[in-house]
Amino acid sequence: MYRSYLIYGFMLAISACKQGDIGLDNIETPVFYVVADGSDIASLNLSGGLDDYYHFTNYEGSGMDGVATSIFAKENCPDGSCPSSLTFSFRRLAELLEDSIQVPYYTDSIIPQDQINTVFTLENLSAYSFVELFKNDTLVFASTSSTPISNPVVNLQQQVPTTIRLRGTRSNGEYGEITRTILPYGASNIFPAVSMAVDKNNTNAWIFTALSNQLNPVYQWNNGSTDSITEMDSDTSLIILTVLNNSSQGFNYPATATLAVKQTTDSTSFSTPNFSTTIVENILPYVTIRWVDKTGTLWSTDFGDQDSSAYFYLKDNITYELNEKGQKTRKFSIKFVCTLFADPGGKQNFVGSGVIAIAYP
Repeated sequence: MYRSYLIYGFMLAISACKQGDIGLDNIETPVFYVVADGSDIASLNLSGGLDDYYHFTNYEGSGMDGVATSIFAKENCPDGSCPSSLTFSFRRLAELLEDSIQVPYYTDSIIPQDQINTVFTLENLSAYSFVELFKNDTLVFASTSSTPISNPVVNLQQQVPTTIRLRGTRSNGEYGEITRTILPYGASNIFPAVSMAVDKNNTNAWIFTALSNQLNPVYQWNNGSTDSITEMDSDTSLIILTVLNNSSQGFNYPATATLAVKQTTDSTSFSTPNFSTTIVENILPYVTIRWVDKTGTLWSTDFGDQDSSAYFYLKDNITYELNEKGQKTRKFSIKFVCTLFADPGGKQNFVGSGVIAIAYP
């Protein structure tokens, strides 16, 4: 059962401001506020000017590479670390603060802070009418009649090996597939990769050719061959190729390439699909939401993976007053849906909206 709680930050007079806050006094309607529902959080009714609550803003960092925090907390807790405090942290603000910003913004951007956006450039697709991309066996992209084949953007965790599988299906039912491990920011060949092509010789036998990124790859075909090229009879329908790491690397993340071919295929040659990756650090700025409950337990969006329904909308983007630190601020309307994870365990849904200020350099 969801419980409602109301968190209001009134504008208090600058002369009465605490460090980093913003305000006007004697206002009956709150200027800055957040209204939210959580599945397990105790009901709250907090207002600026009552019970010593304030809306604190701050920016720390160099240029636009720092962190902006917008906090609803008690007067004596400007850093939001005390019980019953709510904090929004924003990174990479250059695009956010453009006057020409298209809103809503930050859509689908509540992602763990150790994740990065990676563009998958899909290759060798001319033979395929349908493409699927999987991350650790979870489908993250599929082409349809309304979603054509494109280069998808996928969130990957930094320095964590991730298994990627790319499958292309032809209109006649044949398919090609590759599976390999990648490591964002790691060396491109630290894990093996392999693809293959199929052709027919003048005796109508299948000729399969492998291509690996390893200096001395170890090939294992499902017909027992260990060469880079193998031949199979024309009645072969499925060929699987595995390439292993060089033994000196000390770990085992084999890559595979698979082709399913029909004996009566009209095509004489085609290849498995393939991909390359590019790190795009600024494709989406992101926000972290943190809540310290009345017992002092910290809940945060970045303690776990958000599901596909998570989002954070920002709109309006209105230039506002300097905060007490002399930092410039903008006023935004916000709306969000996310999951909060507790440290050390537990999770709950968190849904809300409101108006906040964001400080910037």
